[in-house]
Amino acid sequence: STMLYPEWESVSGGFTSDRNGTLTKSGTTVIAETNLIGHAVLVDGLIQSKKLQKGSRVIFSGSEAGMGEPFAIKWGNDLEYYVNILNGKAYKTKTNKNNYKPQDGYGHIKGMLAFYACAMARRHVDIYFAAVSPGSTKDTYLMDQGSFPNALKYLFKGFICLSGQHGVDVGAGRYIDALVDHDGVRDGWRYKSGTFVCSKKGYIGEVCDATKVKKGKPFGEQVKQDLVYDAVQSFMLR
Repeated sequence: STMLYPEWESVSGGFTSDRNGTLTKSGTTVIAETNLIGHAVLVDGLIQSKKLQKGSRVIFSGSEAGMGEPFAIKWGNDLEYYVNILNGKAYKTKTNKNNYKPQDGYGHIKGMLAFYACAMARRHVDIYFAAVSPGSTKDTYLMDQGSFPNALKYLFKGFICLSGQHGVDVGAGRYIDALVDHDGVRDGWRYKSGTFVCSKKGYIGEVCDATKVKKGKPFGEQVKQDLVYDAVQSFMLR
């Protein structure tokens, strides 16, 4: 979904109904195009057309899944690594067997989205960019989009319930705080442009800069930010 205002933009996505890492016309998987490439194209178009100007704010819908669950994602240090996530080759075995899992695809793309937001902040210093996770939010039907067979879907739903959830008002409130904040002072929103903001512990409660969490430290690495930026741009230019 996309919310547009004169100077605000919030872009999000979801699991989609794809279970196989299906490729789109852009050459990327459905989940990559839905959660990252489409957002990047939209924001780039708004910048090029001067619809986003000095003082505008762009908030990407992040997720703690982008840091890896239960173990941290081991992010690569070369361009091919990120390109292969986008085009689905990362999920192929040596015998070209498809080993795509929606939860892996979602985590990788949400993580890359956070890297991309950080890279955009350094390239457009007059526009505020952030990736903000709404946390584990009730009644958003994230697990009901068709990505998982029923047994696995209910297993994940059980895990989510045990991990704790908050209401839509709390999850959406994180976006609103990020969108309408000015100069890092409103209601304690102190996060600079180019930050991935996530739950400090688990999926609910207090938020923090992801780089303050052990699994989130890579998001502060400019080399990885730039690799993701180049990977995304390579599909946008086709």
